[in-house]
Amino acid sequence: MSGAAALGGAMGRAESGRLGLLFCAFGLYYYLDAQIPFLRQAEGVTAGSDPVNAAVQLLLLAVGLGYALRQWRAMAETLRDAAPFLALLGLALLSVLWSQAPGATVRRCVGLATQFLFAFLLFRHLGFAAFQRLTLAVVLAAGGMSLVAAALDPATGFDTGDYANAVRGVFLQKNNFGAALLAGVFALAYLVLRRGAAGWRDAAAALLLLGLLALSRSATSAVLALLVMGLTLLLLALRRGGLAAGLALLGAGAGATLALGFIAAFGAEGVFALLGRDETLTGRTDVWQAVDRAIAERPWLGHGFAAFWVAGTRPMELIWLELVWEAPDSHHGLRDIALQLGLVGQAAVLLVAGATLAAALLRLRGPRRVAGQWTLLLLLAAAIRAQTEANLLRGDFLLLAWIMAWLALVSRQGEEAPASGRGA
Repeated sequence: MSGAAALGGAMGRAESGRLGLLFCAFGLYYYLDAQIPFLRQAEGVTAGSDPVNAAVQLLLLAVGLGYALRQWRAMAETLRDAAPFLALLGLALLSVLWSQAPGATVRRCVGLATQFLFAFLLFRHLGFAAFQRLTLAVVLAAGGMSLVAAALDPATGFDTGDYANAVRGVFLQKNNFGAALLAGVFALAYLVLRRGAAGWRDAAAALLLLGLLALSRSATSAVLALLVMGLTLLLLALRRGGLAAGLALLGAGAGATLALGFIAAFGAEGVFALLGRDETLTGRTDVWQAVDRAIAERPWLGHGFAAFWVAGTRPMELIWLELVWEAPDSHHGLRDIALQLGLVGQAAVLLVAGATLAAALLRLRGPRRVAGQWTLLLLLAAAIRAQTEANLLRGDFLLLAWIMAWLALVSRQGEEAPASGRGA
């Protein structure tokens, strides 16, 4: 009887573990900005409250709170470790006091808190290493679904306008698809660094991700993917030392020399043409000039968290009139923070980024050196991407990965989930 009870308990825990894994996979799919088939969300920050988005966030919030109540000691420890990010959340919530769109600020703060809670659940339930494995699996699944969507329903599977030949699949835009594929490249990089070697399966996954990036025509994500892959191989070679390290450094130097030679031969216009951009970065420089003037109106505290690019607000509509097109955001990370939270918000984000950088550097010589190396790659790519995309403090995968990296570096738990947390 006791043996049957033990077997039943083990089966119950296994079933709970599978359900937990499915929930984590669903949350990752959502934060990769992938859409639920047949239930596409409203497009853009200016779209306001979307019922599908609200329902998914309500589910994530309810499960996250339930997990926090059941594992309250562990979650309390995680909350303490995540104090810098909670401070950012507090600043965003405080901006309700001066927000030009308080309702939008409150909604987005709830969404941000939900994402934080999901990240804490992921870290406690899965651990950092399992999070990377699941991320790669979800990205590859979403990529396969996107190919099917493009083949069966080209009207929704391909982007629109100037990028009508770019695959977006189950994503709202081709750039969202590219960003998700870049997340897969990051996950693959971590797994390869952790294993200390790249095998045939890794090469196949890398080629598949690069092929999908080519179909998405997301130039920024493709360039960053190549950068991350190249630096990952360089780190592997340096770890082995000797001839491999020398060849890797020689290759890096040759690549840098070729890049400089290309710029010297063809000029900046040639670089932009290679990336599929013009000198204005597809109108981004015009947006930046208009945004800078809006920042100057409220330089210290901004217009309120998530309160600028909201339909019906006068400052945004003035920018649209000036540009003669409806820009969805500022297309620049720090500028977008300044619009929302001013110089105070910019300083807070840079302080957390600096703390993350310091934590990663301190871990390079210890047992968490892979987490440190991976975090440096993440910060580098985020800094580059922030020059053309509003990707800081947005409810997307980059913020989720940033929180997970921070916890992996500073938490007592490290990169693996505690045995008591699995299947809880």
